[in-house]
Amino acid sequence: MNREINPIDEMIQRTKRYWYVDGLAEMGAGVVILLYALYMIGVSRFARGNETILAVALGLGQPVVILLGGLLVKRTVRYFKETLTFPRTGYVSYPRQKGSGRWKRILQTALIAAAVGATVALVSQGLPENMTFLVSGTMVALFLIYLGYSLGLTRFYVIAGLTFLLGAASALLNFQGTQLMGVFFGGIGLMWVFSGLFTLRNYLRNTEPAQVDHE
Repeated sequence: MNREINPIDEMIQRTKRYWYVDGLAEMGAGVVILLYALYMIGVSRFARGNETILAVALGLGQPVVILLGGLLVKRTVRYFKETLTFPRTGYVSYPRQKGSGRWKRILQTALIAAAVGATVALVSQGLPENMTFLVSGTMVALFLIYLGYSLGLTRFYVIAGLTFLLGAASALLNFQGTQLMGVFFGGIGLMWVFSGLFTLRNYLRNTEPAQVDHE
């Protein structure tokens, strides 16, 4: 027996999916991940041999890089959407949180990032260091599968599969250390950027700016 689709749920999903129609959001997310990866690589090189400095720099700096990078990229993505997307396929008004609501969202994002990191650390306890890459790849892949399902976007399943394969390959190649973890996340960031570029190319090919009639 087929489950009937709730029209309201379908409309909400379609509205959320529209944010990803042009690939700009994916490129933005990929840039944030790349910034995070570069920070990990830079810190690991700067604090080489000093585990205390490394732990403090990663613990304090990672949330800052993710939050500031996310805020900057979000504004950039919205600018390009207003320039490229909305003139072609229409404007969709997304709720903008202000004041306490915005800071609540920022705090939630930081807590989620911390929870994911803690989960990876707990699951990886007792395992060889290289297996951390497999655990991380699996966690990110599961998140992408959930995202693809909730938005109805098949390409996220593809990125999820590639992410899992990257984690498995890193484990098999015996990757270890914070610097190589940065390289690992850099690979994930590049996947997002290339997926976004491919989607944007197809979007621009199949759409044109609306013609405005001048009387």
